[in-house]
Amino acid sequence: MKSPLISVIIPFYNTGNLSQKLISNVLGQSYKNLEIILVNDGSTDDTLNFLEKIKKQDKRIVLINQKNSGSPAGARNTGLQKVKGKYVMFIDSDDEIDLKIVEKMFVKIQKTNSDLITCGFKYHRLSDDSTAEIFTNPVTKKHQEENSISYIVRLLGDDGRLYSVVNKIFRTDIIKKHRLKFDEKLNFGEDLLFVLDYLKHADKLDFLYEPLYTYHYGTNTSTVKNSALKYENWQQNWRFLVDWFQPENQYETDNLNWIKYRWSYSYCLAIFRSNKTNHQKRMLLKQAVEDKSLPKTGHTRNIGRKKYLMEQSYRIAHKTTATLFIFISIVKKIKKAGLYHE
Repeated sequence: MKSPLISVIIPFYNTGNLSQKLISNVLGQSYKNLEIILVNDGSTDDTLNFLEKIKKQDKRIVLINQKNSGSPAGARNTGLQKVKGKYVMFIDSDDEIDLKIVEKMFVKIQKTNSDLITCGFKYHRLSDDSTAEIFTNPVTKKHQEENSISYIVRLLGDDGRLYSVVNKIFRTDIIKKHRLKFDEKLNFGEDLLFVLDYLKHADKLDFLYEPLYTYHYGTNTSTVKNSALKYENWQQNWRFLVDWFQPENQYETDNLNWIKYRWSYSYCLAIFRSNKTNHQKRMLLKQAVEDKSLPKTGHTRNIGRKKYLMEQSYRIAHKTTATLFIFISIVKKIKKAGLYHE
């Protein structure tokens, strides 16, 4: 039996020859029955010329050239309109992939009869050329008292492996049946919103713990390094999540509220990872301190002791900009020493 067609969507904006290794690994995938959709999103450099040359090398490539949509969401939506494969995957043009990522994701989704598979990351920070393997630890199992949506919310609070679309394989029929697409008005968190919309209609998700996708943090074409510094972006994502999930008991409320803490804390870490001056960092931290909507402390039995203690510590530090600055500074040093992993 012939293997089903799998579509791979890659948006491009001014990455040109920098994507040479990525393209080579896409064309060299061990899984061969691919539809490779390259979307040039109004690049102003030589990216289009580069892609036109690449297209001549392989008949599996579909090249789309369009006016700049303002965000990767627009280019991904364009790609989704052309998809013919049974499954679809997304890749960012400034990242890298394992030569067997498609094969391994396909085998997993077929074997487990799942609607969504998520794999691990190699997180490469360009500023210091450091790489860490993340999302390689097994996820916790669904509790007896949890329904599927409640379980997903708890996983969102455990780590960020469900947030992105680039480390996943989706069923195209679910996307088309429910007319799912990326919100083009957003330049932050649109990945998560798409995944959550998809998961509303998914019966089963499963995980691969191999780091098959390499995410390069801090590239010149990345929009996340700037959009992550706007607290309103995090708030906007939070409002979407609250609308998406209406807790029915204290257990669900505590796990939902924990995510608000996690995102506020992640916002602070994003500030410290930026190249802003200490004065600028304090001004940005002020936005988090001024947010008085952080929910009350959850119950230890519902969120676990580790989350509870982190929440308590963050709440104390959250009192003033100065205490929050000191707290995040200490946490960042501990993380750098490898004594704590987010």
